[in-house]
Amino acid sequence: MYNNDAKFQTDYEYNHSLDAYMQESYKMPYQPKSLNESLAILKEYKDTLSNDKYASIESTIRGQAIAHHYCDREDIDRLVRLAKDEITYEEGKKEIFESIEKMLEHNRRNN
Repeated sequence: MYNNDAKFQTDYEYNHSLDAYMQESYKMPYQPKSLNESLAILKEYKDTLSNDKYASIESTIRGQAIAHHYCDREDIDRLVRLAKDEITYEEGKKEIFESIEKMLEHNRRNN
């Protein structure tokens, strides 16, 4: 267990300040901490998708959340573009690999 700093009143405040520090330190995009946060991101796209496509993406997000993997803005944007046929499955897969490679390269340089 850790000793909470006096400037933080609750574990929640401490954890969120730590998350903010880590994301700034590693220039990581914000990673949602709950299903509700992921669904809030998806809701921004509600008017641009048909009900069926929206429900399909929502189902995918809920499925990921079962394993405590919450989709971030980049993931959801990719799912929306796939649903709208703006990118193909292969292009989406390539984007994911490029994103992972950039993250790994960043980690190699900083370690």
